[in-house]
Formats: sequence, structure tokens, C-alpha cells
Amino acid sequence: MKYGGTSAGYTHSEMTKKRLANLAKNRTHSEETKDLISSSLKGTLNPFYNKTHSLESLAKMTVANSSGVVYVYDSLKQLQVVYPSVKTLSHAIKANPSSIKQSFKIYHCLEEVGLL
Repeated sequence: MKYGGTSAGYTHSEMTKKRLANLAKNRTHSEETKDLISSSLKGTLNPFYNKTHSLESLAKMTVANSSGVVYVYDSLKQLQVVYPSVKTLSHAIKANPSSIKQSFKIYHCLEEVGLL
């Protein structure tokens, strides 16, 4: 009787890695397969079903998805408040995050040319 071996520690050649990468790029799922995958992860079958992120995890995700800390100053250049992200600021002032980012870009450009 033969026993199955393990492929642990095996390294593919660079040529094989390129071929496997090309095969993976051209692979598509049929609509039937997509529906099966979708239905297999719905409701109670979803691994995250009935769970929530911890406050620590939410904080980490906020930092990871933010474009940086936002410092808000008054006209006398006194620090008023610090927001951990543009998204947090946008929720606080009920504004669109992309509008805030665009304003920052315009302000930065005016600052660079010496108009501010």
C-alpha cells in the first residue's frame, strides 16, 4: 500500500509560478457557481453571523481606513479639536468626506503658492 506524501517545503520554479499566475488571472466563475458561493455564505452560514466587532477592532479599522488625523484650529491658530479621521469629522459636521478631502487639497495648494 502506498502512503500519500506532503508537499510542505516544496518550492515551485519561477516559470511554474508565472504559469499558475496566468491561469488564475484568466479564471472566471459561472453564474451558477457565483450563486452557489453566495448562498453558502448567507444567514447563519456566514462565519460572522450574529457577531460584532470589538471596540478595539473598530478603532483599528478606523485608523487603517483613515487618511490621517485631522486637527481643527480657530482663526487665532488655537487647537480646538482633534478627529481621528476625515470620516469622523464628516459625521460630526454632517458633511461629505470627499468634499472635506477636496477642501484640504485646495487649501494645501493655496498654501504652497503663498496665498495663505
